Amino acid sequence: MPKRAKRLNATEMARLVERYEAGATVYELAAELDVHRTIISRRLKGAGVQMRFTPLTEEQVEAAIKLYDKGLSLSTVGRELGFNASTIYRALKQHGAEMRKPWDHPLRRALTLDVPHT
Repeated sequence: MPKRAKRLNATEMARLVERYEAGATVYELAAELDVHRTIISRRLKGAGVQMRFTPLTEEQVEAAIKLYDKGLSLSTVGRELGFNASTIYRALKQHGAEMRKPWDHPLRRALTLDVPHT
């Protein structure tokens, strides 16, 4: 679990901005500092940095669809590919993937089918 964010001095903050502007993702920076990605986003926005949205590549979308079709949750697929669950959801919807209802999860369905009804 990420720890509480430490205070960054001006030099460390400049380095954070520099790394982000050089292409590092919010997720990578969060992992390096062992904090949640939203903390990195807030700090970068507070420093006046224009945030970028990185859509999934076609290969990543294909991988996401395969993982989701295997029964993985959006959160798990996102962790596997380095994206937020909502980003995965949008990409899958845009590519016409059929989205499960929360109660229609294949693993949950398999568990309920194995339970004998009396």
